[in-house]
Amino acid sequence: MDTIKINMRLLTEDGTPLPRGTEIHVLDEDPLRDDTLSQMAVGQDGAVEVFFGISDVRSADTPTEALPDIYVLVESGPYAGFRSKTFNDIAAVRTIDLWTANTTHDLKDVVVQRP
Repeated sequence: MDTIKINMRLLTEDGTPLPRGTEIHVLDEDPLRDDTLSQMAVGQDGAVEVFFGISDVRSADTPTEALPDIYVLVESGPYAGFRSKTFNDIAAVRTIDLWTANTTHDLKDVVVQRP
């Protein structure tokens, strides 16, 4: 199974990193029901590193989807309910090492906003 890795730093609208320990969900936006790809706590300076498989983005309403449309939803803390914009068709340069074939994408700074 191919794995997608996404590195990002989550910021508020004023550019402040989300506090360490803030719980987030990373979702794949679909027509009928969004798929949860990962759940985690934000690290130092708003940093998160997300891993999920291509098979995680396929569901009943998108059985052949190969490129996820991801967004971040904040689940805890003072920014609970905030979300990022949707990043459509996340695709990246494939990198191959001795052990795995992974796809890595660097979204850099992702801003979460009031719904």
